[in-house]
Amino acid sequence: MYVSFCLEDIENNRRLQTRQFS
Repeated sequence: MYVSFCLEDIENNRRLQTRQFS
């Protein structure tokens, strides 16, 4: 569960970074 959450957080962060980059 915790790992899944961590993974989701990382993916969300990546998406956020991409949006900021845009």
